[in-house]
Amino acid sequence: MQMKTFKLIFLSFTISLIAVSCKKANSCQSATLYYLPLCATIKGYVVLDDGNIQKVFRHNLDPQFQGSGIRVCITYTVDTKDNGLFTADCTSGQVIIINSIEGE
Repeated sequence: MQMKTFKLIFLSFTISLIAVSCKKANSCQSATLYYLPLCATIKGYVVLDDGNIQKVFRHNLDPQFQGSGIRVCITYTVDTKDNGLFTADCTSGQVIIINSIEGE
């Protein structure tokens, strides 16, 4: 009976460890999203919680994220087509492409 219990505990621990590793590998950054449909050159911006850094984006988002002050968790890449800081009619910041987005 003790060996069976030990195996069960070991298996549970291993599964938990794998789940945590996967979560870290696909970790996203917490941010506040602002969708700006009236801006001519960008679609909106995000303010990352880590350092209060602002990034802008130029692509459309799922309608559920088209609002102001929405708490999200995102993964993104820097848009290499836009060099450095992008100045827009509404706000400025480094241009990013949002790869994934989840509500918090």
